[in-house]
Amino acid sequence: SVADHADGLVVGSPLGPDLEASVELAAEALDGLF
Repeated sequence: SVADHADGLVVGSPLGPDLEASVELAAEALDGLF
């Protein structure tokens, strides 16, 4: 998986109008990868 080769992830803009919700969605999508 990507996590085998990466030590971090940067989620760049645009994230949308609701920054907090976007961060939560990104965290859910990445849950378990790292």
